[in-house]
Amino acid sequence: MALKLYSDTDVAALADVTRALCGTSATYTLAEMVEALRGLIPAEIINQLPIATDTDGSIYNGIGYLEKARFNSSGSIVSYTTSTADMFESVTGFIPVQNGDTIYFRNLYVPSSSNGFGGYEKYLLFDSSKNRLGIWQGSTHTSIFSNVVTENKPVGANSHPMISQATINYANTAYIRLAVFGVSGDSVITVNQNPD
Repeated sequence: MALKLYSDTDVAALADVTRALCGTSATYTLAEMVEALRGLIPAEIINQLPIATDTDGSIYNGIGYLEKARFNSSGSIVSYTTSTADMFESVTGFIPVQNGDTIYFRNLYVPSSSNGFGGYEKYLLFDSSKNRLGIWQGSTHTSIFSNVVTENKPVGANSHPMISQATINYANTAYIRLAVFGVSGDSVITVNQNPD
Protein backbone atom coordinates (compact mmCIF):
# COMPACT_ATOMS: atom_id res chain seq x y z
CA MET A 1 0.00 0.00 0.00
CA ALA A 2 1.37 3.40 -1.02
CA LEU A 3 1.87 6.13 1.55
CA LYS A 4 -0.54 9.08 1.10
CA LEU A 5 0.87 12.59 1.12
CA TYR A 6 -2.41 14.05 2.41
CA SER A 7 -5.24 12.98 4.69
CA ASP A 8 -8.76 12.38 3.46
CA THR A 9 -10.04 14.73 6.18
CA ASP A 10 -7.85 17.56 4.87
CA VAL A 11 -9.01 16.97 1.28
CA ALA A 12 -12.65 16.96 2.40
CA ALA A 13 -12.10 20.24 4.29
CA LEU A 14 -10.44 21.77 1.23
CA ALA A 15 -13.35 20.63 -0.95
CA ASP A 16 -15.82 22.22 1.50
CA VAL A 17 -13.93 25.53 1.40
CA THR A 18 -13.72 25.39 -2.41
CA ARG A 19 -17.48 24.75 -2.69
CA ALA A 20 -18.24 27.59 -0.26
CA LEU A 21 -15.98 30.09 -2.04
CA CYS A 22 -17.22 29.09 -5.49
CA GLY A 23 -20.88 28.93 -4.44
CA THR A 24 -21.41 25.42 -5.75
CA SER A 25 -22.14 21.92 -4.49
CA ALA A 26 -19.97 20.21 -7.12
CA THR A 27 -17.68 17.29 -6.46
CA TYR A 28 -14.05 18.17 -7.19
CA THR A 29 -10.84 16.31 -7.90
CA LEU A 30 -7.73 17.91 -6.38
CA ALA A 31 -6.76 19.39 -9.75
CA GLU A 32 -10.27 20.85 -10.19
CA MET A 33 -10.10 22.41 -6.72
CA VAL A 34 -6.78 24.05 -7.55
CA GLU A 35 -8.21 25.50 -10.79
CA ALA A 36 -11.41 26.67 -9.07
CA LEU A 37 -9.40 28.43 -6.36
CA ARG A 38 -7.02 29.97 -8.91
CA GLY A 39 -10.06 31.49 -10.61
CA LEU A 40 -10.78 33.43 -7.42
CA ILE A 41 -7.42 35.22 -7.45
CA PRO A 42 -8.03 38.73 -8.78
CA ALA A 43 -6.32 39.67 -12.01
CA GLU A 44 -3.49 42.16 -11.84
CA ILE A 45 -4.80 45.71 -12.24
CA ILE A 46 -3.34 47.14 -15.44
CA ASN A 47 -3.00 50.91 -15.58
CA GLN A 48 -3.57 51.79 -19.24
CA LEU A 49 -2.25 55.36 -18.91
CA PRO A 50 1.52 54.69 -18.87
CA ILE A 51 1.16 52.16 -21.71
CA ALA A 52 -1.11 54.27 -23.94
CA THR A 53 0.32 54.23 -27.45
CA ASP A 54 1.12 56.49 -30.36
CA THR A 55 -0.18 55.75 -33.87
CA ASP A 56 2.86 53.50 -34.53
CA GLY A 57 2.24 51.38 -31.40
CA SER A 58 5.10 52.81 -29.33
CA ILE A 59 4.40 54.25 -25.87
CA TYR A 60 3.06 57.75 -26.47
CA ASN A 61 5.67 60.36 -25.44
CA GLY A 62 7.50 57.62 -23.53
CA ILE A 63 5.02 57.89 -20.61
CA GLY A 64 1.61 57.41 -22.24
CA TYR A 65 0.60 61.08 -22.15
CA LEU A 66 1.79 64.56 -23.12
CA GLU A 67 1.67 67.33 -20.53
CA LYS A 68 0.64 70.92 -21.29
CA ALA A 69 -1.23 69.89 -24.42
CA ARG A 70 -4.82 69.64 -25.55
CA PHE A 71 -6.88 68.73 -28.59
CA ASN A 72 -8.21 71.61 -30.64
CA SER A 73 -11.69 71.49 -32.18
CA SER A 74 -10.42 69.47 -35.17
CA GLY A 75 -8.68 66.89 -32.97
CA SER A 76 -5.11 68.07 -33.54
CA ILE A 77 -2.80 68.28 -30.54
CA VAL A 78 -1.75 71.82 -29.67
CA SER A 79 0.52 73.18 -26.97
CA TYR A 80 -1.35 74.48 -23.96
CA THR A 81 0.73 76.38 -21.46
CA THR A 82 -2.00 78.16 -19.50
CA SER A 83 -3.51 76.33 -16.57
CA THR A 84 -7.27 75.96 -16.39
CA ALA A 85 -8.85 75.67 -12.95
CA ASP A 86 -5.34 75.70 -11.43
CA MET A 87 -4.28 72.59 -13.37
CA PHE A 88 -2.51 71.87 -16.63
CA GLU A 89 -4.13 69.73 -19.26
CA SER A 90 -2.62 66.56 -20.68
CA VAL A 91 -3.38 64.43 -23.74
CA THR A 92 -3.27 60.64 -23.50
CA GLY A 93 -2.11 58.20 -26.13
CA PHE A 94 -4.43 55.57 -27.60
CA ILE A 95 -6.08 53.41 -24.92
CA PRO A 96 -7.71 50.20 -26.21
CA VAL A 97 -11.46 50.05 -25.44
CA GLN A 98 -14.54 48.58 -27.06
CA ASN A 99 -18.22 49.36 -27.03
CA GLY A 100 -19.48 48.06 -23.67
CA ASP A 101 -16.15 48.39 -21.83
CA THR A 102 -16.10 50.29 -18.53
CA ILE A 103 -13.29 52.79 -17.98
CA TYR A 104 -12.19 53.81 -14.48
CA PHE A 105 -10.36 57.07 -13.76
CA ARG A 106 -8.37 57.72 -10.57
CA ASN A 107 -6.10 60.60 -9.51
CA LEU A 108 -6.89 62.76 -12.52
CA TYR A 109 -9.70 65.09 -13.48
CA VAL A 110 -12.13 63.99 -16.20
CA PRO A 111 -14.76 66.76 -16.31
CA SER A 112 -18.38 65.74 -16.84
CA SER A 113 -19.22 69.26 -17.98
CA SER A 114 -17.40 72.15 -19.59
CA ASN A 115 -18.22 74.41 -16.63
CA GLY A 116 -14.93 75.87 -15.42
CA PHE A 117 -12.85 74.05 -18.02
CA GLY A 118 -13.50 76.14 -21.12
CA GLY A 119 -14.53 73.13 -23.19
CA TYR A 120 -10.88 72.08 -23.43
CA GLU A 121 -11.62 68.64 -22.01
CA LYS A 122 -12.01 66.33 -24.99
CA TYR A 123 -12.78 62.65 -25.52
CA LEU A 124 -11.86 61.19 -28.92
CA LEU A 125 -12.92 57.74 -30.10
CA PHE A 126 -11.17 55.78 -32.86
CA ASP A 127 -11.84 52.61 -34.82
CA SER A 128 -9.40 49.69 -35.07
CA SER A 129 -7.40 51.47 -37.81
CA LYS A 130 -7.10 54.52 -35.52
CA ASN A 131 -9.42 56.56 -37.71
CA ARG A 132 -11.19 59.11 -35.56
CA LEU A 133 -14.90 58.42 -35.03
CA GLY A 134 -15.59 61.76 -33.37
CA ILE A 135 -14.71 64.37 -30.76
CA TRP A 136 -16.75 65.01 -27.64
CA GLN A 137 -16.30 67.20 -24.59
CA GLY A 138 -17.62 67.17 -21.04
CA SER A 139 -21.00 68.67 -21.92
CA THR A 140 -21.60 66.07 -24.68
CA HIS A 141 -20.14 62.99 -22.97
CA THR A 142 -23.55 61.30 -22.72
CA SER A 143 -23.34 60.72 -26.49
CA ILE A 144 -20.54 58.19 -25.98
CA PHE A 145 -20.64 57.22 -22.28
CA SER A 146 -23.36 55.42 -20.33
CA ASN A 147 -23.50 54.33 -16.69
CA VAL A 148 -21.45 57.41 -15.77
CA VAL A 149 -20.38 57.71 -12.13
CA THR A 150 -19.23 61.13 -10.99
CA GLU A 151 -17.76 62.49 -7.80
CA ASN A 152 -17.30 66.08 -6.78
CA LYS A 153 -13.65 67.07 -6.60
CA PRO A 154 -12.21 70.35 -5.40
CA VAL A 155 -10.83 72.45 -8.23
CA GLY A 156 -9.47 75.80 -7.13
CA ALA A 157 -12.10 77.49 -4.99
CA ASN A 158 -14.97 75.36 -6.36
CA SER A 159 -16.05 71.75 -6.56
CA HIS A 160 -16.85 70.15 -9.92
CA PRO A 161 -18.35 66.78 -10.90
CA MET A 162 -15.64 64.55 -12.36
CA ILE A 163 -16.15 61.23 -14.12
CA SER A 164 -14.70 58.35 -12.10
CA GLN A 165 -16.21 55.58 -14.21
CA ALA A 166 -18.06 55.33 -17.53
CA THR A 167 -19.09 52.65 -20.01
CA ILE A 168 -18.25 53.15 -23.69
CA ASN A 169 -21.49 53.32 -25.64
CA TYR A 170 -20.40 53.87 -29.23
CA ALA A 171 -20.27 51.28 -32.02
CA ASN A 172 -16.97 50.38 -33.72
CA THR A 173 -14.87 51.89 -30.92
CA ALA A 174 -11.39 50.38 -30.58
CA TYR A 175 -9.48 53.23 -28.87
CA ILE A 176 -10.05 56.35 -26.81
CA ARG A 177 -7.80 59.36 -26.30
CA LEU A 178 -8.49 61.95 -23.64
CA ALA A 179 -7.55 65.55 -22.94
CA VAL A 180 -7.94 65.80 -19.17
CA PHE A 181 -6.55 67.70 -16.20
CA GLY A 182 -4.24 66.91 -13.31
CA VAL A 183 -2.46 63.91 -14.87
CA SER A 184 0.58 62.74 -12.90
CA GLY A 185 2.58 59.61 -12.19
CA ASP A 186 -0.15 58.64 -9.68
CA SER A 187 -2.95 58.78 -12.25
CA VAL A 188 -4.72 55.54 -13.17
CA ILE A 189 -6.95 54.62 -16.11
CA THR A 190 -8.16 51.02 -16.22
CA VAL A 191 -10.52 49.17 -18.56
CA ASN A 192 -12.97 46.65 -17.09
CA GLN A 193 -10.94 46.56 -13.86
CA ASN A 194 -12.10 48.53 -10.86
CA PRO A 195 -8.83 49.76 -9.31
CA ASP A 196 -10.34 50.15 -5.82
